[in-house]
Amino acid sequence: MNTSPAPGEAYREQLDEMYAWCEALCTGDAAGTEDEIARFWADDGCMITNGKLEAAGIADLRKHFALFPQKYRRVEIRKPYRTYFEAGNTVVIEYEIVGELHAGETAIGTGDVNRQHVRVIAIFEMRDGRIAEMREVAAANVGDA
Repeated sequence: MNTSPAPGEAYREQLDEMYAWCEALCTGDAAGTEDEIARFWADDGCMITNGKLEAAGIADLRKHFALFPQKYRRVEIRKPYRTYFEAGNTVVIEYEIVGELHAGETAIGTGDVNRQHVRVIAIFEMRDGRIAEMREVAAANVGDA
């Protein structure tokens, strides 16, 4: 029996697990520890959003992910992804994030006090099975089309 990933999907399970972990941060089912982050991210992994370096290294990534449960009661990374493509160690995913905001928080772009909707196109560079770099373009409240 062949248990290898399907061609072009070597990293899909791992990235699915990372996104599930992001959702679990808001429900308290994940703590956001450096060890949890290191399951998915290289020690020197970095995240670049809309051309801005958001985080570099595990400690910075921990600060970034700690913002999720502060802002959101619940986060859903919608599946199926709109696009999923792998070529070698590069993965491209287009997806949507829908977050239910905590009281006192507001959505980027609209000021909505209940819900944040973000469309993301992310390009991952993988190294030794973990994320070395994530470059993403994110747009808030752009609709479902």
